[in-house]
Amino acid sequence: MLIAGGYLFFQSIIVRSHFGLGYRLFGFGNFNITSGMLMVPFIFGIGMIFYNAKNIIGWILSVASLVMLTFGVITSINFTFRHMTALAEKEFIEKAKETEPYEYLIKPFDDEMVDAAIRAAIVSNK
Repeated sequence: MLIAGGYLFFQSIIVRSHFGLGYRLFGFGNFNITSGMLMVPFIFGIGMIFYNAKNIIGWILSVASLVMLTFGVITSINFTFRHMTALAEKEFIEKAKETEPYEYLIKPFDDEMVDAAIRAAIVSNK
């Protein structure tokens, strides 16, 4: 029973990432910094390190770019948890509405209901 519960729990966690070279990582007002923009100081820093390994500015540029890129990747990850319950009471439905779920299935359900719920969630997520 514990193994089945663990399987259902891990199947209900959804991990998405919107990381890419054209997507916004950081923003200051209306100005957005993309991950491609972070590669420019990184490349300059690496070039300065190759020219002179003791160049502090090259090391600062390289390390700062890598740190910002790492934080950008971490912040672009989105964890969502699919709600699972066998309860159809109004109290639980109202609590679920607060988290803005894609769908709320009430047991018993069949394959067609799950398929329709998944298709609706995919369409609403785009």
